[in-house]
Amino acid sequence: MAISHFYFKKRLNIKAKSTSIFHQDRNGISMAIDGVLLVMFIYAMFWVNVEKDAGLYSGIVTISPMFAFFFLLGLNRGIEEWLLHRKDKAYYHEWLGSLLFLSIFLIILFGER
Repeated sequence: MAISHFYFKKRLNIKAKSTSIFHQDRNGISMAIDGVLLVMFIYAMFWVNVEKDAGLYSGIVTISPMFAFFFLLGLNRGIEEWLLHRKDKAYYHEWLGSLLFLSIFLIILFGER
């Protein structure tokens, strides 16, 4: 996250906001989407890793729900910040983190082949 620290914070003076899933300043719809994403993540992890044929899946498939969860979580929080607090530009941090998870997933996916 050197880009986040040196470029966003130091150069552009954009501060990151850290909010939890049930923070009081969050929008109700975004909190509901986060909750749905969490439930879908738990279901997908059990479905991929505990199913009878779970041993047939490759390593990247077994951890793909984790990457999808964090990617969609960052994307959702970035959209929420963009819609509600556009002047603060804190959504850049969320979208950068989301892009980082997507790029790591793609590197692992193509590196496995």
